[in-house]
Amino acid sequence: MHLPFLSSALDLFYPKLCIACEEEPYTAKLPVCITCLIELPLTNMEIHKENLFTERLYGRIPIESATSLFYFSKGGKVQHLIHHAKYSGDGTIACLLGNWMGDILKQSTLFQNMDVIIPVPLHSSKLKSRGFNQSEEFGKGISEILNIDLNQFALKRIRSSVSQTSKNRLERLVNVHDSFELNGKDKLINKHILLVDDVLTTGATMEACAEKLLGIQGVKVSLVTIAIVVD
Repeated sequence: MHLPFLSSALDLFYPKLCIACEEEPYTAKLPVCITCLIELPLTNMEIHKENLFTERLYGRIPIESATSLFYFSKGGKVQHLIHHAKYSGDGTIACLLGNWMGDILKQSTLFQNMDVIIPVPLHSSKLKSRGFNQSEEFGKGISEILNIDLNQFALKRIRSSVSQTSKNRLERLVNVHDSFELNGKDKLINKHILLVDDVLTTGATMEACAEKLLGIQGVKVSLVTIAIVVD
């Protein structure tokens, strides 16, 4: 049996559908159709020192640079994309989005001379049920393009917080307060860290992680997410 032919035949009669619109078939490596690929709302924040991301965290933590790949709107294509990246049982999508982000960062003058990539960790119970950390996979994708080491053990989530979805900024800050601890902080002294996560809403989670990292001597932090919520 010629398996590649069988795969092509199955795709012809049962085409794999775009994960953004769930209507059109896709042919690219990223499982998104051409129409959605064109329509995905890229932020282009990587070319602006001050942007929506930095404004959202203004006065809370010192940031070198910050950007998101997409704008996130409830019910939009990016929400479908993020959902698959988190719950598909496979980290490939998040990693491919990291590759895309890496290509963008490579061209930005604001994201140079970074030493290590650190993903926002999941609590062990959530990691076990989900099977992977989408933020870590996103970070791996960036690492592949920028040739920067990924350290998925530098931060550990020691307290499982309840869902942040319905909480305001203050409630989110309380929810994640003291939820993280550092591992091997001596290896991070004087490093420029790229902290990565999936979605920025109020920024409470990234703020809590960045505060831990910024407590290390000489550390600078830049932030990147797959998406930033705009509504």
